[in-house]
Amino acid sequence: MASQPVPEKFHKQVQLLEQRPQLISLMTIIRNKKSPRVDFIFYSDRIIRLLVEEGLNHLPTISRKVITPVDTSFAGKMF
Repeated sequence: MASQPVPEKFHKQVQLLEQRPQLISLMTIIRNKKSPRVDFIFYSDRIIRLLVEEGLNHLPTISRKVITPVDTSFAGKMF
């Protein structure tokens, strides 16, 4: 998920999640006063996961090679 340009009224470190259909649908469910509590909790947790995933995308990483269980080398990243 790419970040959107932030309106000037926000702090310079604020980044908005891209308003994709999935996020808009989730937000619609949790903002609907007729949504059952269980749905609110489930979909709020999903939004929180998207937010955390986007935050992790902004952490610095280093390259790291590992050996897989089938003895193959894999070039990956670590935080």
